[in-house]
Amino acid sequence: MNHLFVPYEIALQLKEKGFDEFCIGLFNEEGLQYDGEIYSFPFHNSLTKEGAVDPSIVAAPLYQQVIDWFREKHNIDILLEITYGSHISKNSGDWFYFTVYNSKNKKAKRFFEGDFDKYKALRNAIEGALNLI
Repeated sequence: MNHLFVPYEIALQLKEKGFDEFCIGLFNEEGLQYDGEIYSFPFHNSLTKEGAVDPSIVAAPLYQQVIDWFREKHNIDILLEITYGSHISKNSGDWFYFTVYNSKNKKAKRFFEGDFDKYKALRNAIEGALNLI
């Protein structure tokens, strides 16, 4: 289930950019936690500002939560496109493209990786979207 959460580095950038949605996971000194044994869930970043928990703890959102947050809070869409390798040549892999589209200024940028590494492409797209806000 770990692969469904954004990595710590992105979660930290999101916190710095104001991401404060309820999450079913968090990052602490031991890494990703989401089972509820140590902390009560859902968790959000405001709890660290309010002094309720250690300020070094960061909410760990799911990738889909981040995509929704960009769309709802910043009018930025992250869209998936797939180019199947068999259409290019027999030996090429599939390519996953994530297009970051800012509906305010109508600009788009494409982030991609080949060979089924859609999470790497998605991380690149999220980092690109973070640079737009």
